[in-house]
Amino acid sequence: MLRGHLRLLLAFALLLLFSRGLFADSPVGKIMAVEGKVYVKLSTKSRWVPAKRGMSVYRTTVIRTSSGSRAAVVFNDGSRIVLGDSTIVSVERFLLKKRRHIRFRLFKGKLRSVISPFKGFSRVEVETQGAIAGVRGTEFIMYHKPPVNFLYTVRGKVEALAQYDDRKVISKGGQLTENTRGRRFITPDKAPKSLKSILKLLSGYTSTNVPVSWAESGKLPLILARWNINYGYYLIDKKRYLDAVEVFQIAHDLTQEPEIRAESLVNKASVYEKFLRDLPKAAYEYRRVLYFYPDTKFAETALYRLGMLYYESKNFAEAKRILERYLILYPKGRYSESVRSVVNKLR
Repeated sequence: MLRGHLRLLLAFALLLLFSRGLFADSPVGKIMAVEGKVYVKLSTKSRWVPAKRGMSVYRTTVIRTSSGSRAAVVFNDGSRIVLGDSTIVSVERFLLKKRRHIRFRLFKGKLRSVISPFKGFSRVEVETQGAIAGVRGTEFIMYHKPPVNFLYTVRGKVEALAQYDDRKVISKGGQLTENTRGRRFITPDKAPKSLKSILKLLSGYTSTNVPVSWAESGKLPLILARWNINYGYYLIDKKRYLDAVEVFQIAHDLTQEPEIRAESLVNKASVYEKFLRDLPKAAYEYRRVLYFYPDTKFAETALYRLGMLYYESKNFAEAKRILERYLILYPKGRYSESVRSVVNKLR
């Protein structure tokens, strides 16, 4: 009798494992469009293979597009995603019964997501390095250039949450938000007219129906970095100083161009110094410019502002040392007359 029960339990366990295997291997969607060189890794143990239209997509499938390439995927619930060029996305979770729980991971690149309506509990997420975007029956575009996340909501709502931060922001249709290095997302804002050309590029890269110039795609980080610097000035005018600090840091992280990086940090330091009155943080940012970008034109401004910051803080010894260094490096610089005047007072 005992052996009979053991056999029955063993058979039930095998049946359960087999049914779970079938469920795990069930397709969750299909690739509906391929343009250029697109590759698929069907599971963690699979090799990369060329993607083809009609190919099934499973939970744990990873899709990679090359430069000048795009792909579209339609899922069993009617939702769809479009991968822009140079993008890697994986399907981390796909549960669709009475409840819907879907999670994608965007390792890098450009992703357009259109989430279909669903009756009942629905949780759809896009995870990147440093952030999670939770969506509900909505359409949005996410651009992830590690460590930066740029999110534009076309329609509906998206909840954005940065890593190590418990404060969610809700981006509504026509609004943008962004963050970097796990720092908080900026307050969602209606996309200004100056962003129109960038949004047009992103929309084109994440639409399989629109012809685009792929040459512009490689310039996107630099274009977006320059836009963020101007956006930071706009936020200062609106007295949104903490958001301006984040935006200048985002501009810095988007590109390796030394001049833009230095300009971003000088602007960030200026906000700390003039508006937030956080002098230690201002000094830290000025010193970052001097240490990492000494050959840029913004190093002169950083050195001058650092010396004057110490002077205004009545740390006269440090102010004298820094301003004398300025006169050695920039004897005919933009601030040389002001610096000589201050140094003479300190002697």
